[in-house]
Amino acid sequence: MPLTVTAGQIDDAMRALKEIIESVRPRTIPQMGKYKLAKLRLALEVPYKAIDHQHADLIRKYGEELFFDKEKTHSKGWQVDQQGPHFQAYVDEWTAIRAQVHELAIRPIPFQLLGDDPKGGGIEVAEYYQLDPFIQGPLEGVE
Repeated sequence: MPLTVTAGQIDDAMRALKEIIESVRPRTIPQMGKYKLAKLRLALEVPYKAIDHQHADLIRKYGEELFFDKEKTHSKGWQVDQQGPHFQAYVDEWTAIRAQVHELAIRPIPFQLLGDDPKGGGIEVAEYYQLDPFIQGPLEGVE
């Protein structure tokens, strides 16, 4: 049974996975949980790259390239000015992209596999929030 999520949920999950997997601080996540998170990252890479490409196109459409030097030879990257005339159009289009529905052939990770570190060395609350559609909680289905 496929998992139905939005592009925004994929984008958020990939940001959390990057933080968890590439973290320099030690994470007390059980090995099976680490394995499942790594597999989830692999499963989300293809749709995420497409979403990220759409986002980059939007930034180029509504933003401007910033430079470190006057000669404009060393780029800082692209940015959309939050005070600029095109910011609302950027937000509207990005919101529409984030709302796009994707069906993925993956199963949610059982919550128990991610561990329970009372000292806070595991997954942070914000990361759980970002990963929520991809985690099957112990009370799944309970209102």
